[in-house]
Amino acid sequence: MNLTELSKKLNKPSDSLKDEILDRYGVIILSDDAPVRENIAADLLSKAVPEPKPAPAKPKQDTAKKPNSKQDSVKSSPGISKDQQCLNELRGIQSPKVAYTNKFIKYCIDNKFLIFIDTCSLLINHFFDFYKLFLTQKGDSDIKIYVPYVVIEELKRLMSSKSKEKKINTGAKRALEFILEEENKGNIVIVGNEDDKRTNNHDKKVVHADRIIIEKLMFFRNDSRSTLFITQDHDATVDALELNQMKSVKSNAFVLVKKIIHGGALVDNTTDTVNPVLPIDK
Repeated sequence: MNLTELSKKLNKPSDSLKDEILDRYGVIILSDDAPVRENIAADLLSKAVPEPKPAPAKPKQDTAKKPNSKQDSVKSSPGISKDQQCLNELRGIQSPKVAYTNKFIKYCIDNKFLIFIDTCSLLINHFFDFYKLFLTQKGDSDIKIYVPYVVIEELKRLMSSKSKEKKINTGAKRALEFILEEENKGNIVIVGNEDDKRTNNHDKKVVHADRIIIEKLMFFRNDSRSTLFITQDHDATVDALELNQMKSVKSNAFVLVKKIIHGGALVDNTTDTVNPVLPIDK
């Protein structure tokens, strides 16, 4: 089905659905008529929450009754709207994930992980929230985020492509400018060169970021260097985590993969293949 059809079934605006698909699956939908991958559509439909049935009417209460709990006090306060209440609840849900992310980043820094990031994670606004968490934990350490050359090439292509939506062009430009600024500060390093392009089925050298990043993760694991890969892409997540199951190469190093969500929190991107259990998880 296309985005318009899925939007009607989920009762969500197509624009917000595009953002959700980019955020959760790392897939860019260009127009309302564009087809949505079957697995993504099925996943979104399976997680859709049905509209709740209206609650039975409650008897009127004495308006002069004073609130007998903090919760009643909040509900009766004229200064807090329903939208603000929902926002406060959402913040309460996200804060444990942000707290864990701070511990997780600190663990990666202390254990000298190499941190790589994918194009799709750089294109979402939540990346900048994550980056603030990263800088807070980084402190004076020499830890850096590595951006592969092919990711830079993908951003350049997205920035100048006339076939992409303006939001994608703008997001790619913003990410590219930010990377260059942070590279000058020594917080980000661009790694690789033209040799990282790979031959496609038509014998042409093309940019394929996921393929190159998986190669680099394998190289560093074989070289006894643990890595963290940040991506919104489900398939790339599974491929990267399966490197930990390689039988031909024994290594104490391992690969972690996370995606970025609200507040900059890092969470697992799949249940198909799991991340190794860390000491901070026990």
